[in-house]
Amino acid sequence: MAHNTSSSSSHSWTFGFLMAAAVVTAQQNQENLLAKEHELLHRIKRQTDGTSFKTVTSLLERRERTGNLKSSAKANITQRFVPNLFRAYVSKCSRRIYGGFFSPDGTLFCSSEQDDAINIFQTDCCVNSWKHIKAIPCRNVNWTVTDMSMSPNQSLLAFTSITSLVQLVGVASDSSFYQCVSLGTRSSEGFGLWSIRFSPSGSQLLAGSANNAVLLYDLSRQELLENLSSHVDDVNAVSFLDDTGNVFVSGSDDSFCMLWDRRTQQKKNGPIGIFAGHSDGITYICPKGDGLYFISNSKDQTIKLWDTRKMVSTNDWKQLLSTRPPRHVWDYRWMEYPRPVNVGRVHEKDTSLRTFVGHQTLKTLIRCRFSPQSTTGQRYVYCGSHDGAVYIYDIVQGELMTQLKGHKAVVRDVDWHPYLPVMASSSWDGTIALWSSHPWQTTVWRDAEDTPLWDSLSEEEDDDDEESEYSEESDEESECSDEESDEDDCSDREDTDEDSSS
Repeated sequence: MAHNTSSSSSHSWTFGFLMAAAVVTAQQNQENLLAKEHELLHRIKRQTDGTSFKTVTSLLERRERTGNLKSSAKANITQRFVPNLFRAYVSKCSRRIYGGFFSPDGTLFCSSEQDDAINIFQTDCCVNSWKHIKAIPCRNVNWTVTDMSMSPNQSLLAFTSITSLVQLVGVASDSSFYQCVSLGTRSSEGFGLWSIRFSPSGSQLLAGSANNAVLLYDLSRQELLENLSSHVDDVNAVSFLDDTGNVFVSGSDDSFCMLWDRRTQQKKNGPIGIFAGHSDGITYICPKGDGLYFISNSKDQTIKLWDTRKMVSTNDWKQLLSTRPPRHVWDYRWMEYPRPVNVGRVHEKDTSLRTFVGHQTLKTLIRCRFSPQSTTGQRYVYCGSHDGAVYIYDIVQGELMTQLKGHKAVVRDVDWHPYLPVMASSSWDGTIALWSSHPWQTTVWRDAEDTPLWDSLSEEEDDDDEESEYSEESDEESECSDEESDEDDCSDREDTDEDSSS
């Protein structure tokens, strides 16, 4: 009987010990979880100066109750993590880099060097490493590659130059596909293509040209479907507004953006609406993707946010031309902007929702874009600048949020990764810089054999290279003096992609 009592007491003690250990383990796990959440909240608070702190806290509490967050809630948190820390130089070359963008799924990055090559990087492990998988020689290029566009299925890359040709190449590392599509005549004086876009289906190409036209080409039928010539100056930017492929917008050196709908062209040979508000030429257009909103960058040193429901009727086209602000005689390729930047409405029919100022649009057709939907809810607008910085604007506040400084020359293009807080900026100093919201360690790979290029460049090395290669615009002058034909090209267009002085 005593033995049974002792055995029962021993089992009871063991059970009690195990229960106490389980409670301690659970408490430790809970403390670890709370510590991680506290660290996350502290990081968010530090990056947002405490704004929306209660909202983030409630979101995390709901996550603990339900086990997940909606996409909108995730964007509400991740939009605080804006890329603002320099991580590495992905590429460095002796030529100016004119463009660079991520593929739709973020696994590839394409960049174009002036009259030399288009490079494709694999970015599957974007946080840890990039690999250079393909170099595409640029054929039939006049001065530089003016624009690039990737097909929706990521199999083809289209690029243009100051010629009538659209060149199509295979994206895959083992693809040898190459095809030229002519949108004009080789003898067309001054003909060039400044902008190119694949349609959402990938079957058509939309282009903006130096002969004031918006061109739509069908790849399967090998036929020019539309030649729209309502603009009165070079068309520098084109883009589709939605997934139907019927509605697109164009921007020109005449300072106007025009909205087009293919379904109305048989009844009305012209745009369905006009957006007036800029006082100088348009350099780039980026749609929000919802068919309603888009932004435009201009040589008047502003970015404007537009709502397609607030367009001006085309019946007022002649009046718009006659009442637009007087344009100064200046050439943005080598002159400073000749007047103070106007943040107000310079046109009586300006219907823009927001105007962003601070960056400099000089020397070339600088790009602007919306931040990604998946990580920021498209809360920000960002762009490159003549002063070598990247500018990020807050749409909600309507103000400049931050600047990313690290380049020594013009930043012509910059792109935000579609799913990660990572940004890549392409500059005329010959580098592609990688930015992120976290100080992650980065290894960059130059070729398919996994040969490491470098993790970063020292400031001393950058300064030496800058003084020897990029301090003067001697490249253009030397090239112009070599041949008379090159002299004509450089004097007319220089490296700005344009022969317009507006």
